[in-house]
Amino acid sequence: MFESVLMSLKSGIPVLIPQLFATLCVWIVLVYVYLLITPHQEVHLVKKGNNAAAVSLSGIYISMAIPLATCLASSVHMVDIILWGACILLIQIVVFFVIDFTFKNLAKRIEDGEIATAIYLTAIKISIGIICAAAMLG
Repeated sequence: MFESVLMSLKSGIPVLIPQLFATLCVWIVLVYVYLLITPHQEVHLVKKGNNAAAVSLSGIYISMAIPLATCLASSVHMVDIILWGACILLIQIVVFFVIDFTFKNLAKRIEDGEIATAIYLTAIKISIGIICAAAMLG
C-alpha cells in the first residue's frame, strides 16, 4: 500500500508543481490588476491598520481563488486558467463598480473603516466567485 502511495506521488508531483505555480501566478496577477483598477489602495490601508480594507482585500483574494481552483481542477491546459482568470477579473471589476454605483462612495467608506460596508462587499465578491466557479463546471 505504501508503495502505491509513493508511485502516485511520483507521477502526480511533476504535474502538480507547474500547474500550482502557474495558477498562483495567475491569481497574483488577477489580484494585482484588480487592486490597480479599483479606486482605493487596500494594501496600503491594511498596513495602516484599516480593518475594513483588510476584510475587503480578503474577499478579493478568496473570490479570485475559488474559481481558479475550480478551473485548475477541471481544465486540461494552462490557457484555460489564464482565459477563465481574465473573465473572473472582468466580472469582479464590473461587480465592484455596480456595487459602488448603487451603494455610493464604496471606496471612501472602506477608506473610512466602515466594517459593515466591507463585509457587504466581501460577501458579494465571494458569492460571485462561487457562482463563477459553478458556471465553469456547468
